[in-house]
Amino acid sequence: MVIWSDFEGSSTAWDAAMAHFDSVNLYQLYAWGEARSTLGWTPVRLVARDEKQNIVALVQGLVRRAGLGISLCWIPGGPVGAIDVCGMELRSALRRAVAMPWLYCRMNALRSLRPDDSRALESQGWKRPRHLLTSGLSLSYDLRPDEAARRAAASGNWRHNLRRSDKYGLVVTRWNDPTAEEISAIYREMEALKGLDQQHSLEEIRALLKTIGDRFILFRCRDASGATIALRGCGYFGTDAWDLLAAATPAARKVYASHAVLWALTGECRRLGVESYDLSGIDPKGNKGVYDFKKGTGAAHQQYLGEWEWSNLPGLCWAANLAMRYRKGRL
Repeated sequence: MVIWSDFEGSSTAWDAAMAHFDSVNLYQLYAWGEARSTLGWTPVRLVARDEKQNIVALVQGLVRRAGLGISLCWIPGGPVGAIDVCGMELRSALRRAVAMPWLYCRMNALRSLRPDDSRALESQGWKRPRHLLTSGLSLSYDLRPDEAARRAAASGNWRHNLRRSDKYGLVVTRWNDPTAEEISAIYREMEALKGLDQQHSLEEIRALLKTIGDRFILFRCRDASGATIALRGCGYFGTDAWDLLAAATPAARKVYASHAVLWALTGECRRLGVESYDLSGIDPKGNKGVYDFKKGTGAAHQQYLGEWEWSNLPGLCWAANLAMRYRKGRL
């Protein structure tokens, strides 16, 4: 029998426990919960132990009260560990931790899609949401081959553009002391150019810089005049890394700065022992340009187990999906 209980330990102990499982990911790290706590979310951390008190699964949920006795729980990336223990016992533990009568819970499981896992979740009362926040698809970039092999694995057009970037006097370096305002300014310029909704608020960027710390790697590209025209950043844990930030100004497009900065970032990740770089989501139809850029690296398609939801209040799943639809997929 498996028992779920509140986690009572340090950030180091939480991350160390997760490191034993293949399904570990950045969004279930202790620091990610702390980052979101500065944005109005309350982290709830639970562990499942078997009869021998061995940890078999962990869940970090982010909780926000919505009023009228309702709480929302978002589980990004999780659960970590055994998926077949995430039924009623987990939901009961979440309700106890939240201490509110009504709960809507959604998870986005970042592990490879397997029919057995889907059946396990369905049998435990989870269901697929009507409105998805993510595509459930990504690209995994293998960093184990050397530079020459990775260049050869890239598409001809991607290699050509990377070579072109060498002709413009670009300077690509690790950005060790950025300010949130500098990063935000580049995002705002990119959003204005492409007509995009806000990708990351200033507060989100501040939280990221403050809490992720030495698990965060950021590179920037400066043009011949010294102006920063592109940036890309990731978080990493063990041998895995996840794309977090990517922005480029209009000037960057003319000199292929995005190719140069991604190449430098992934090279640094490989130097630090990272073997797999998750390019963090793709939408081949809705955002084909970004998909083509990421696919051009030679990265392989990855389909995740993805999003599942549950609520103990009839109709709340319907209402939550409707609200997220009108909020354009943002929690």
